[in-house]
Amino acid sequence: MGIRTKIDIDLADVDADGIAESQSLVGAGSLTLDGVLVAGGLATLDYARQISVTSAGNDSGITFTVTGTDYNDKALAETITGGNVAAVETTGYFKTVTDIAGSGATASTVTAGTVDEASSQIVPLNGDYSSTAAVLAVDVTGTINYTTQQTFDDLQGAVLSSQSAKWFDVDASKTADLISVSTIGATGVRLIVNSYSSGAELQLHVVQPF
Repeated sequence: MGIRTKIDIDLADVDADGIAESQSLVGAGSLTLDGVLVAGGLATLDYARQISVTSAGNDSGITFTVTGTDYNDKALAETITGGNVAAVETTGYFKTVTDIAGSGATASTVTAGTVDEASSQIVPLNGDYSSTAAVLAVDVTGTINYTTQQTFDDLQGAVLSSQSAKWFDVDASKTADLISVSTIGATGVRLIVNSYSSGAELQLHVVQPF
């Protein structure tokens, strides 16, 4: 017995206004979620992704709070400072977005959407009872930069979401096929996409004998 999992990651192209198309706020309030990734007021993404808010003016004096869920359906919210004729991004990875609220009026128009950074779901490992490390094999097609990560936190704990866990890099900023191993005692692994070009994809294979 053991763990044998394959995750396919075939990312859609970046869509900078896929969550909220160009609009402005006259005061504190929520953006209208009206992009092509939205249905019924809910933005559902292909993978858990970092979210961008792009300002056509200087919005560095206000904040935007992004609310939704992560890949494990755990509630997730993050507040980011607006940009000055620039895009700003969350550090968390959202699988869904239910609200993007500005703390004040925007200087001009803003849009919200996806960027080229994403996360796979977590693959739980038998960290407590196995003396064997997990083998991580990544098969790459196209141009993509990725990092494999591991955690030692209790993935069954009610406190834990993929964001609140402490993650450690196994192999960072890789661009080619890879075979590696986690550390014995790790309780879960995931893969982070740091950047990619259109059409790129990869497969993550996780094998841990018991």
